[in-house]
Amino acid sequence: MEQIPFLYFMRVILTVFGGFFLAHQVIIEKFPKLQGLYDFLNTSATSRLALAFSNLLIGIVSLILGRVYFDFFPSLFAVIIAIIMFFEEHELTTTSTPEKPNSIMQFILNYGVHYKVYWGLAALFFGLLHIFTVRLAFI
Repeated sequence: MEQIPFLYFMRVILTVFGGFFLAHQVIIEKFPKLQGLYDFLNTSATSRLALAFSNLLIGIVSLILGRVYFDFFPSLFAVIIAIIMFFEEHELTTTSTPEKPNSIMQFILNYGVHYKVYWGLAALFFGLLHIFTVRLAFI
């Protein structure tokens, strides 16, 4: 994956932004000056969905093109971030009465949305770790 610098760079940036978006309460509590970045990422449903779709797309491409031992966790976290963001957006825009969720939705609700801060912090950690551990030709 690092042989394709643009895809690698975009995956790292999107993973970091997605992780920040999910864990914004904890991060802004420690670093209040980052409130502007959260406001920028959370301007509308379109911006949230664009971030989620970009994470999903780049995560899947990275899983296909990347080396398993090196690109697996950042790619997996990009996909997890996207799924959680899509699910949250669906919950925000659904106006009907909630039905009993099926087993997949229940799994996402139990282990995704309830622990989204931890997923976000893990994604942020792996994204930043990749920035500092991989030498890129254009940096």
